[in-house]
Formats: sequence, structure tokens, C-alpha cells
Amino acid sequence: MGAVLGFETWDNGIYYYVHAGKKKFKHMTPLSERAQRIVVEAAALWQKQTCVPFTQIDADMAEKYYEYWQHYDIMDEKPLPMPETNVLFTYQSSDPGARTGAVANLGKVKRTDEHQVPNSVQLGEFAPPMTVVHEFGHTLGLAHTMMRGDRETYIHIAKEEYDVGDDRNFNTQRSFKGDYFKALDTPYDFGSTMHYSEMAFARGHRRTIVARPKYEVYRDTMGSAYLSFYDVYLVNRLYKCNEKCPPRPPNEQCQNGGYPNPSQPGCGGDCLCPSGFAPPYCQMRVMSCGRVVEITEDNPKGRVKLRRPKAREVLDEERIPNDGYVVSNDRRTTCNYFLTAPKGRRIKLTMDVVSTEEQNDSNKGCRNSALQIKITSDHRQTGVAFCHAHQSGTVLVTEGHIVPMLMFTTVHALWAHFTYELTDEPPTLTVADFEHSTSTYSHDEPAPSLDEMDPSGEFRKADYFDDRGWQDVLEDYLNEGYEPRPLFGLIFIAVVAYYLF
Repeated sequence: MGAVLGFETWDNGIYYYVHAGKKKFKHMTPLSERAQRIVVEAAALWQKQTCVPFTQIDADMAEKYYEYWQHYDIMDEKPLPMPETNVLFTYQSSDPGARTGAVANLGKVKRTDEHQVPNSVQLGEFAPPMTVVHEFGHTLGLAHTMMRGDRETYIHIAKEEYDVGDDRNFNTQRSFKGDYFKALDTPYDFGSTMHYSEMAFARGHRRTIVARPKYEVYRDTMGSAYLSFYDVYLVNRLYKCNEKCPPRPPNEQCQNGGYPNPSQPGCGGDCLCPSGFAPPYCQMRVMSCGRVVEITEDNPKGRVKLRRPKAREVLDEERIPNDGYVVSNDRRTTCNYFLTAPKGRRIKLTMDVVSTEEQNDSNKGCRNSALQIKITSDHRQTGVAFCHAHQSGTVLVTEGHIVPMLMFTTVHALWAHFTYELTDEPPTLTVADFEHSTSTYSHDEPAPSLDEMDPSGEFRKADYFDDRGWQDVLEDYLNEGYEPRPLFGLIFIAVVAYYLF
């Protein structure tokens, strides 16, 4: 996935054409029926959360715009059928190597005598839905998160690990709006769908995007397949959507960082809420599966065991402090948990076991299944994502006393067991650690060398591929401190696994 430089926002909304083959356009291959549906759904996903309308046009209308762009010198006198001077063409890429990828312009392209091709999103034959959503983000004007001007505070780009021709995917942003991340006051978001994974464009098995040691816990959060709260927020700020919203009555104010949905008439109805918080006003936990775990001075410690099978085969079990079980069945893909502590106290979390059925994909981040833990007081931020065995043993200290946690699965089951306790230890990270103003690097200042950033070489090691399956991780956990004979051990594991899971 990539983007080229654009110049404008879509102030009249986006008129888009889904190329199905009814008309012939030079160098454009029709989309499959599957891809056509995905394009329409991706447009709807952005439209229902922003003030930018998406309007699908037919082949006849698309043809008029195509001619307008192709004949720059003779078409200026012809009136266009709509107020917009550009349309978005979506079609299948002719690049045989782009089977699951896609490419789009960044923002709205301005028609000139040198640029006579309208905006486009070119899709690989098997591009997944969130790839299309990602590319629509580019169309709206979103650059890649790792192109931010302050990125060197949070990550290091290992240029020696990708081909020279891929530099364009890692250059620092020089957007048509300047550094809008700074101008629009949005923090660095490791969980943005616009952030590449740590192995993006890698030649081998070494990371191209390395989280700096302070932010290493977010390593597996990069490369998300889902829109984050700040992805949508940034578009709404970029298009000044909420400036169009009238004040709300005091009893209808959005809470916990939520804000009125500008896609609704008069910005009424449900607020747009950070993940884990429920509409209409983002005051309460989403009442799906999951629960609130209340940590008190009288009961300051406990252990939680979470298991979530793949989507549509959901069984949620959690160990609570009294060693009982709360079991619920749910058909949704996400469970929402809150840990709460007395005001002024923080929570220390130690991940005992993290295991999933996709251990061999541990270099790709937590795209398919994850437990996300929001450790700062800004609940709009994407949480630290856990899904791989190498994350077992991770210790986190929260900034605040309320900790939203989301556990989701798609095609892989997930296990996460952790202990918690009240603590006065300093937090792992705070809201201030993600503010743009914390950057100590400028566009013109050279990035520190890899030797300066990582003198021990720890973060340059080849990626650790855990060959153990989830059954092996479970076995190690269940047999902690106990070495039964082989046959008895198998029986023991089977019996315990049956009752636990």
C-alpha cells in the first residue's frame, strides 16, 4: 500500500465510481463483484463517522469526468454535471504483484495540463476490506502515521532493511497541509490503520520499523487492520467537521473523549465514542461480553484468565479473585473489560500467558486477535496489543485508575492470563509521552544512528519466531513447577484443559 502526493481536501464530498466494466477506460481493469462490494462498504464506513459524504456515480457520469480530465485543453468550456471538479475511480490494479495490496493518491488531485488523470484507488485482485479502508484514508488526506514529523521520538526507520526503491514509503511527511498531525493536535497512534507493521517492505526477517525502547510495548500494536478512534478524529479535524455542530444540552454531552457524530443531522444522536465506551454519551462500558473488575484497598491483588475462541465460536471465561468462574456465551467478536481502582492509585499488570493459534505470524503484529490494554489516561488512544507468546512476562503500570481492555478475535483463538495489583510505581507511559510537543527531532535534524539508539544491539536482533504452538504454551503454563511422566502428563493436561477451556 502506498500513496503519492496530493494537494486538496474534498470540500464537496467524494463522488466515486466503481468500475464494473460497463464502460471502457484506458488502463483500468474492472473490479470483481467481491471488490465492488468492499469499495461500497469502505466508503460507507468513513461516511457514517465523518462529515464527508460519499456519493457513488454511474458509468455515464464517470465517462464525462474521464473525458474532462483527458482533454484538458478543450474541455474547460463544458459545464460539469456536479459541483466537484474531480471524481474517484476505483478499479483493479494491472500490477500482477499487487494481489492483496492497493495504491491511492493522497488527498484530492488538482487537474493541470501536466496532471490529466483523476483520483484513483487501484486494488489488488484479493485486497482485503481494511486495505480498501486504508486507501480511502489516503484519498481523504491521511498520510502514513510513521511519516509524521515527530516520528523519531517513537520509532526508528531501519533503512538498511528495505530496498532503496521503497524509500517513498518511509519518507517524513511533507503533505499538502503541512504537518497536520501537529496542527490538528493529535498524538502519535501506534494503532492507526495508517501505520505500517514493523516488517513492512522488509527484505528478510529483520524489522524496518523499530519501536524505540520507551515504546517497545507497542511493537505488536503497529500494523492494525482496523480504524482507530484517532483515524476518524483526524479526518473530522482536517475537514473541520465539528465546527458545524451546534452546542449540545448539558445532559447530552459526550464523555471520555467522545464527540458528536458530524455525519448525523445537526450532529445529534449517539456520540462517536472511544473503543470500549458505549453510546449514546460514552459514559459506560460497552455492554457486550466482558465485565468490570473492581480492585480495592481490601482486595488489591488478583488474577484474570481470559480465553476467546475465534469469532462466532465465542466462549469467554475469566478467573476472578475468589477463584470462581464467570462464564458467558456471546456471538460478537469483541469483549470489553474495565479494571477500576481507587482514585489516585495505579494498577500494575503482569502478563503471565499470552497465546494464540497464529504463533508463527509473530512478526506481523496483532492483526487478527488481540487483547488491547489502554494504559494511559487518554482512553482515545489504541491500547497496547497482546497476542503472541513472546509478550509473556510483560509488565505494565497504568497512568490512571480506570483501564479499558478490549479482547477481540477473528480467525484465531486467543488466551491471555495476567495478574494485577495496586501500586504507587511510576506509570509505563503517560499522555504527555505521546504529545507532539515532546518531539526532540526536527525535519532538518538527522535521525540518530542505529548504534546510538541501540548500543547493545538488542533491538536489531532477527525477529524471534516462536515455533511453539498454543498447545505447547498452555502445557508449559499448566505444568509450571511440575514434571509428570509423559503418559500421565498428557492425561493431566487434557483433563485440566477440558475444565478450564
